[in-house]
Amino acid sequence: MNSRSIAWGRARLLGGLLGVLVGVLGMACASDPHSTRADASMALPAQSSSCAPLNETRMCACGNLPGRTTCTAQGFSACECAAAPAADGGVPGALDTANAGDGGVLGEPAGDRRADILFSWHRAVPLSGTCEAGHYVGETTCDFQAVGLPIGPLPSTLDFVLGKTQHGEILEISNGKISSISAAGTVQMGDLVGSLDCSTRKFTAHIENGSIVAYGATGKTQGTLVGDYDATTHSFVNATYDGTGDISGIPGGCMPGSTWKASWQP
Repeated sequence: MNSRSIAWGRARLLGGLLGVLVGVLGMACASDPHSTRADASMALPAQSSSCAPLNETRMCACGNLPGRTTCTAQGFSACECAAAPAADGGVPGALDTANAGDGGVLGEPAGDRRADILFSWHRAVPLSGTCEAGHYVGETTCDFQAVGLPIGPLPSTLDFVLGKTQHGEILEISNGKISSISAAGTVQMGDLVGSLDCSTRKFTAHIENGSIVAYGATGKTQGTLVGDYDATTHSFVNATYDGTGDISGIPGGCMPGSTWKASWQP
C-alpha cells in the first residue's frame, strides 16, 4: 500500500468520525431543556397548583385584614380580604379594624349592626300522616240560649299552639284563646287549655277564665271542645263544642249540636 492510499483512508476515517460527532451534538441540543431552539413541542407546560374539594375555603390575610382563599379548578384563588371601613364604620360587609367610637367591635362585620337586614322563613307543609305541632286556627258554631230563650248565634274564633312535651306522644296547648262578638253585640272571651294525644289522635280542651257580656249584663262561661285529629289534612274532625255559662246568675249555653273546626297554619 503506497502513501497516497494511506492518506486517503485516514481522510475517510476522520470524515466519518466528524459526522458522528455532529450527530451526537445535535441530539444533545435537542434534548437540552435550556436549548434556545425554536420548537413549540419543547415548550415547558404552564405551572399550576391543584386542590380539592372545589369551593373549599381557607383563612389568609392581607396585612392586618383577615381574608379567605377559595379552591377553584385552577387551584386556590388569591386572598380576598374585606376592605377597611370608613371613619364612621358604616361600610356594609367591612370589618372593623378598630373601635372608633361607632359601636363597632374589633373584627365584627358592620352588617351585623344593620337593622334593615331581615330573613323571611317559610315553614314547609308537614308530611301526610304525621301528628303536627304548631299553630292552629279555627272557629265554633253556637246558638246561645238562656233559660230556654234564644239569645242568638254566638260563633267564636279559636287560636292555639300545640307544642311538644316530655311525654312524647302528647302535644299540649299554649297561648290558647277563644273569642267571639255576635251581631247583637254579645262578647265572649276565654283561655283554651288542653292537649292532643297523638297515639289515639284524640283532642280535648277546656275553656278557663271565660267571660261573657250580653245586653249589658255580665257573666261567666266555660266549655269543652273534643274532636279527632286528621293526620292527612292536619285538621280536627268529628269535633263537638259544649259551651255553658250564666248571665247575671241566669244559666245558659250553646244549644246541642254545636261544633268546631281548626287546622294547622303554615
